[in-house]
Amino acid sequence: MSALADLTQLRNNFETIRRRIAPLDLMAVVKANAYGIGVHPVAETLKAAGCAGFGVSCWHEAQDLLRYDLPVQILGGIFPDELPYVVQNNVIAGITDLETALEFSAEAVRQNRTLQCHFKLDTGMGRLGIRWNEAPELIRQVVSLPNLDCSGIYAHFPKVSDEPFSLEQVRRFKQVLSDCSAAGISFQKIHMANTDAQEALDPVRSAPFNMVRAGLGLYQNVISLKTKLVTARRMPAGHSIGYERTCILEKDTLVGTIAAGYADGLPLALSNRGRVLYQGKSCPILGRISMDYTTIALDLDTKWQKGDPVTLIGEDGNDRISMEEWADLKQTHVYDILCSISPRVKREYR
Repeated sequence: MSALADLTQLRNNFETIRRRIAPLDLMAVVKANAYGIGVHPVAETLKAAGCAGFGVSCWHEAQDLLRYDLPVQILGGIFPDELPYVVQNNVIAGITDLETALEFSAEAVRQNRTLQCHFKLDTGMGRLGIRWNEAPELIRQVVSLPNLDCSGIYAHFPKVSDEPFSLEQVRRFKQVLSDCSAAGISFQKIHMANTDAQEALDPVRSAPFNMVRAGLGLYQNVISLKTKLVTARRMPAGHSIGYERTCILEKDTLVGTIAAGYADGLPLALSNRGRVLYQGKSCPILGRISMDYTTIALDLDTKWQKGDPVTLIGEDGNDRISMEEWADLKQTHVYDILCSISPRVKREYR
């Protein structure tokens, strides 16, 4: 099984978003190995396209991106044993509470360096960050700490489609900015929008906001998944297929076996429900997906050969299977599908 990443499509996605949000800057979120695609080919492509910097989840991910000489921001938490490296390598850190800010300042003083920080506000996500109504006072305390350059402020949306709540989050964020401005505090980077928000919420594409963070929107239709046909056998009606015998053939069927299973990232939820594309035709999955193999139904008159290509995600003929289709069957999000592609799946880039 192999995953083919179309880097031209990646760049096109980036440029589409950048045109929509102009003149705001665009940060590329490349956490989780660029959502399973491969961080280095993605980072190289996006740097060449003109991204303003990279967003990651942790120090481990940040250090992989230092070679690109662009701002790298840790959007999540930082542990004490990671902090010396964050300060030493000029990575942008998120301040989520006063205790964290004190730790940041102490380490920056120890190294005689200045650490660039962005305040992370909790305007309704409920996960990490300074509660918005407590933020102005805390920010006033933190900006006076030594060796911190508090250059930015940001927040996150839990459900952009809940427009009234999302707009209330924007109002809360702007209230914090107003209170800080009254205290003589301003920020160089102000960002709240992710992919969904920059498409759906006009206020986050204009002042006071000057940057957008794009994740999933960059990776739409970038990945196709292919595998090969191992064998095909004519099986009689009444024969069971796969573990737990969840499929009993209703008629004589040419059953194909393909080299892909849940260890490669195929959701078990596709068992007896999903499909693949072979020779331009849609072929239903039969039985339960196993670790290394999946069985499919072929037309009885199919002329097949061992090693024939099979499309799991992508186009074949006039048909296409999308990651959204998989996500719907699994009742999950496309992020989950992307990040579940196994390391044993060979990544190829064009």
